[in-house]
Amino acid sequence: VLCTVDGQKMLRAYRETLPDGRKITRSHPGPTSTRTDADGRFAVAGMMPGTVPLGVVARGFAPWRGSIAVAGGETGDKEITLVAGFRVTGTVRDAAGNPVGGRVHVWAPQLTDLLSPTVMTGPDGAFELEDLAPGEVNLAVDGHDGEAWTTLTGQAGDELSWDAILGPERDPTTSLWIESQAWGR
Repeated sequence: VLCTVDGQKMLRAYRETLPDGRKITRSHPGPTSTRTDADGRFAVAGMMPGTVPLGVVARGFAPWRGSIAVAGGETGDKEITLVAGFRVTGTVRDAAGNPVGGRVHVWAPQLTDLLSPTVMTGPDGAFELEDLAPGEVNLAVDGHDGEAWTTLTGQAGDELSWDAILGPERDPTTSLWIESQAWGR
């Protein structure tokens, strides 16, 4: 099981050698990850006091997102229960119906890359996303022939399908989707 701690409240130090041979240490906030032990326990040292976002990913389960309160000089403790997720399969095609390659991903601005699954389509345009958290998910696909997006709602154990038809890309000046055809659902 992989546990990810948001790095906004944690500084990570990196040793680096400059071209002239000098060694420096650079620090910046960034997420850190650790794995659980056989009993499902994990620990992350060096957290600053406060409420810290936390995520857990385990094969066969939906990602868990939450937070943990950490007091100065103390150890935070959080019991986490993972639940089964759901699966989405489908194909990506261009406007003429031909299968195309593309990147299919769960999109949510509040998620880290580790908790937002991304897959590439196969040569036949097929894709599969597993272990999605029950509830509503926003799916997006982008490829050389455009973009498509949808919102699906799944429950634990569901197997849903989405056949995306790529359309024109978003207008970056308005952040709105331009629709010239029906989007795949």
